[in-house]
Amino acid sequence: TTPDSIQRQVWDGKLPVCFVLPEDPDVPPLYSLVPRVGYFPALLDRLRAHLSRHAGIDEDSPGAQQLWLRSAGRPLRWHLPVGLLYDLERPKPPPLPWEVEIRTRDFPTDELVSFGPNNSLESYFLYCLKEADALKHRARVINEMGEREHRQLWQGLLNDQFDQFSVVNRKLMEGEAKYLPFRIYQQGADGGLSVLQCLAKPHREDSTPLTLSDLLRICLPNFTDPVTLATHGVSLPMETPLAWAYDKLAYPDNFLHLVLQPGRCNSAGDGESSAMQLDSSSES
Repeated sequence: TTPDSIQRQVWDGKLPVCFVLPEDPDVPPLYSLVPRVGYFPALLDRLRAHLSRHAGIDEDSPGAQQLWLRSAGRPLRWHLPVGLLYDLERPKPPPLPWEVEIRTRDFPTDELVSFGPNNSLESYFLYCLKEADALKHRARVINEMGEREHRQLWQGLLNDQFDQFSVVNRKLMEGEAKYLPFRIYQQGADGGLSVLQCLAKPHREDSTPLTLSDLLRICLPNFTDPVTLATHGVSLPMETPLAWAYDKLAYPDNFLHLVLQPGRCNSAGDGESSAMQLDSSSES
């Protein structure tokens, strides 16, 4: 498997989602193949149009403007990528298609980011890119880009155009990184989310590659239970070099999002489209 094909498979991963409106069972569900690397708020206009057509909810009404989404009785933290949200339900993810509830009242302001004209999803995405580049290159690369390139990154992601996105993103991924941007997530039984982040260089002091196992020892030095790290629906071998995983499996926001789960590595995916076969011996 070539490096470019792995990155393309990551981009092409989709999740079948069934959007339902519990408050009105007469409204037909809306089915959609949602990009794993995308964000649920990017679908809000489509959801509003669906409710306007089938539920008589005006697209400009307060209910339509304050839509939010819920799964398994919990608000979906939609500032996180779709694939990460699904992986957080592992090791027992919801059956596919993933049923997601549309809610039109009682927006949980203490749990969700509200995206609107003054706080757009595009601005949030660009902020994440700047944060990642600050770790890698002291924000030099992203700051040297013009507004046109920033816009191209967003439009490429929004319109699911890999080539449009990657021709600019390649600049952010090239060069020697001081630290590798990553986050480790663990969702508790009560729905609470723990997020771990620390400074990790690509190599150990002896210049050998830092592995995922090393990363856990850095972030959780007293953690001894058998665990594995998953991303894009795949459990990764703990001997995987962190730099390889970052280069091939980082999300478009330039962060490697890893889900901590109990047990040892099981390389099988969870059945959604575009299952990947990963080979960390591939040359970069």
